[in-house]
Amino acid sequence: MATNNSIYIPQVFASLSKQKIADLFLDNNIGHVSNVKLIAIPKSHGPQINKAYVYIDQWCDSEAAYEVHRKLFRDTTSNNKRAELHYAESKYWILLPNNDRSMQLAKAAPVASGPVVL
Repeated sequence: MATNNSIYIPQVFASLSKQKIADLFLDNNIGHVSNVKLIAIPKSHGPQINKAYVYIDQWCDSEAAYEVHRKLFRDTTSNNKRAELHYAESKYWILLPNNDRSMQLAKAAPVASGPVVL
């Protein structure tokens, strides 16, 4: 597959670790995650939410990976570049291409470190 390897997830529950996010990408046959960058979204009430930047080191050779890659990076007929990753019964993340240039070029922290608080 092409070299596009950075995915943006607008909302991730803060209770999910970088390792869990990486594991879910692999468990769903999307890809091997090299890094995850979590950024806390400030909230005054309700559950804490992060946004996530996921860096795919290697895409899986699967229909699921192909579809995510196609929807995010290869479909030139649609301006709605998004995919979904269902990770639990009735729970899913919206996956978007990472268009934040600073997050594409930044060295993401290894999967094992915690979220950044702004």
